[in-house]
Amino acid sequence: MATTLKLHHLSANATELHRGNDVVLFSYDTPVAFFQSGAGYFRTTQSFSKTTSRHINTWLAGMSAQGVSQEEVEGFLG
Repeated sequence: MATTLKLHHLSANATELHRGNDVVLFSYDTPVAFFQSGAGYFRTTQSFSKTTSRHINTWLAGMSAQGVSQEEVEGFLG
């Protein structure tokens, strides 16, 4: 059975991609953080613009997130 994908626009340049119980945050066109069911929140350690940092911090809303490489964030997408 295929996993259902859904997009949810958060703001002008921030979007969530829901894939089953997992969620990926995109800032502009770049995946920058994700939630993996059973494992928690992860965020890129790569530096981006102030706006992208604000997108990540707003999305996490104080949740603890493990820093991972940008390659790991992109790899989470498959």
